[in-house]
Amino acid sequence: MSATKTTATENEVKTIETPAPSIPAARLPDEAAPPKKNLKDRMKGMKAAPVEKKATDEKKPTYDAPPEAVDALRRFIPADTIRAIAEKRAENAKDEASEIMFKAFCTSLWKNKAVPSNPKVVVRDEQGQPDMSAIFIVQDRFTPNNMKLPEIKVDMEEEDVVAKIVATLVEAGVEKDDAEKLVANEIETSKRRNIRSLNELALGHMNKEKQWVDATAKEQAVAEKLMDFLDTLDPQEQEIIRRDEMKVTVKPQFLTKVCQYAHAGEQVAAILRIFGPVNFVSHAAIGLSDDEATKILKLQQAANEIIGSVQVK
Repeated sequence: MSATKTTATENEVKTIETPAPSIPAARLPDEAAPPKKNLKDRMKGMKAAPVEKKATDEKKPTYDAPPEAVDALRRFIPADTIRAIAEKRAENAKDEASEIMFKAFCTSLWKNKAVPSNPKVVVRDEQGQPDMSAIFIVQDRFTPNNMKLPEIKVDMEEEDVVAKIVATLVEAGVEKDDAEKLVANEIETSKRRNIRSLNELALGHMNKEKQWVDATAKEQAVAEKLMDFLDTLDPQEQEIIRRDEMKVTVKPQFLTKVCQYAHAGEQVAAILRIFGPVNFVSHAAIGLSDDEATKILKLQQAANEIIGSVQVK
């Protein structure tokens, strides 16, 4: 059976009107071709990605909860509200305790010239008996979120980045010679140029808010040009960059058309069990028409109910 060429479907590249190809001027046979820049220099010339504008929030429709969902929502909303409050309090307390414990870690590290083991911290009650405990862990890993580096822009050269880091260390109280040695011996700086994936240019991507953004006409036009180039590669060259995968996707506006493929509500439910759309409950709130005192009372009642239902192990 001969292979057939499938057409693009579902969120794949739509047919668009692309600009006419740019044809370079003819060169006489004796003209020498201008020397090409190396790949690193060519990548340095790439434009930075534009800053995305956040989409304005649309007013959400409101309707009464289905009767069969009321019980679950009444259990979820107070519990989720209590969880959010408890998580915030825990995070604040953890940050405060970690800052104090890290100062003690640094003191021990300097005093003993050795990395302290991760200690078990005990909190005692009024009678001096152990009441609570926790483990303070320090790992030899350094993530961007935990480092407080100076502002570093993507167009800066590596030597400028090094100078700013040294200056930041000096400002924090490190002697300049020590700061320069530390950065030279222990810190790596490198500039990497990345290229957006062909799929992202052709189809779209998820933004920072975890929302799908379709590829624009300009992005798809760039994808077309990239494909034109890829078509010029021989099979061995294409094998170097090619990575195949099989995907099953659903075309846009499926939910508005799903009933066309069913003769009863049970059949629609059956279809959407197979091709399930993303769904979840979030942004819980409580006491929308109550004052703060009543809201707190409801949270206390809900918390008592939740705590009372937990079996001590």
